Amino acid sequence: MRRKSSIRWVALLATFCLVAGSCSPCYKATRLRRKAGRTSGRERHMLEGKAASLEAACLKKRDAKYESKMQKEFEEMEDKARN
Repeated sequence: MRRKSSIRWVALLATFCLVAGSCSPCYKATRLRRKAGRTSGRERHMLEGKAASLEAACLKKRDAKYESKMQKEFEEMEDKARN
């Protein structure tokens, strides 16, 4: 009984970490893609377009974060080289 309870808590904690750490636009895009898979025609095209737009925003945000991280590392290396 105790083992099942601890397994549930670990699963709940893991789920919370994944949801809290995920990108909101990426999550919304995934939901739109699933919904688009269940529809057809004009609505499907519209949902896929919205999902693509959200994914592009997510990638742009991720790229900006990566670029700022790389810029910091580069500046730290320059400072070390000067000293």
